[in-house]
Amino acid sequence: KVFTSLYGFRENSSFSTWLYRIAVNTCIDFLRKKKEDMLPIKEEMAVGGEIKLGSHTESPEEYVERRELKQALMKAINTLPEEQRMCVILRDIQGFSYTEISDILICSLGTIKSRLYRGRRALKEKLKDPELFSENDV
Repeated sequence: KVFTSLYGFRENSSFSTWLYRIAVNTCIDFLRKKKEDMLPIKEEMAVGGEIKLGSHTESPEEYVERRELKQALMKAINTLPEEQRMCVILRDIQGFSYTEISDILICSLGTIKSRLYRGRRALKEKLKDPELFSENDV
């Protein structure tokens, strides 16, 4: 898709954000074809996603607590509407700047900021729900 779309690349934007946008669109198209309305987040996508079991500074209890918190957070992120979820993932997990997210999602900077605000506010409320941390789901 990159090769066939190369003629459409505008040099006034970053090549990496243009390339990332193609990847995002391809993933969204795939999910729509599969009729899935959620983009699941795997633990490996999170910052520091790989957990080292041999840590000398972390007790087994701390490891379990951290892992459960990470799973609850990912579960909460997956419940967000797609637009908010994409912004939260791109900013808070992948580390893109607001401008890069704006280029990737082809939205104004104000739209990105409001989606992030609403997404983070919704996450804060969802993380207060004790059922999110129930042993059956985590």
